[in-house]
Amino acid sequence: MEETQGTKWYDRTWLVILLCITIFPVGLYALWKNRSIAIGWKLGYTALLALALFIPRAEPKTTEPNPADEPPPTASAAEAKPELTQHQKDSVAKAEKVAELEARKKNTVTAENLVQHYVNNEVRADGIFKDKTFYVEGVIADIGKDIMNNIYVTLDGPSGDFRKVQCFFNDADMAAQLDKGYTVAFEGRCSGLMMNVLMKDCQLVKGTWALEEELKALP
Repeated sequence: MEETQGTKWYDRTWLVILLCITIFPVGLYALWKNRSIAIGWKLGYTALLALALFIPRAEPKTTEPNPADEPPPTASAAEAKPELTQHQKDSVAKAEKVAELEARKKNTVTAENLVQHYVNNEVRADGIFKDKTFYVEGVIADIGKDIMNNIYVTLDGPSGDFRKVQCFFNDADMAAQLDKGYTVAFEGRCSGLMMNVLMKDCQLVKGTWALEEELKALP
């Protein structure tokens, strides 16, 4: 840069400012050589330049993902389970049927055994059966109505004993389809001995023999 009329190029304030902005090494030199710019401006610019050049920039902070912050799996992800094979489905169905049959057998008594319990010892039988809900199975001896017009089905007791199990239930349509000699199963609540062993609030259900046949039919 040429000097004009005895004025040094670094004494041109506008030029020094331009160089500080565009070519800071030359501008810094010119700044300190300039005789008209106050010392405060020189120190300030030099300090800012040092900060910009020598203080490292802060790296963006990274954090490990917190599993607790992750969104819960969507319904589609939860449903993405492997399909069972037909053999596995058959095995599950069979296991469920076996469990159902075992539970039923534990809570089932034949009409003959129920009557025999009461014949042997009514007090003991009441302690075991009275006010309990369970299943009773047997052969139909009679179908009718009592003096209050309540429908009942009696099941044969032990051979040679006149006592029976008298099951009361309100399904007239179902009662109309039954006949003497049918083997049936009822679920009901025992109310003790009154000539016959009484079972109240009965529902006709599948017997253990029917559940066994269903189990045999499974692959």
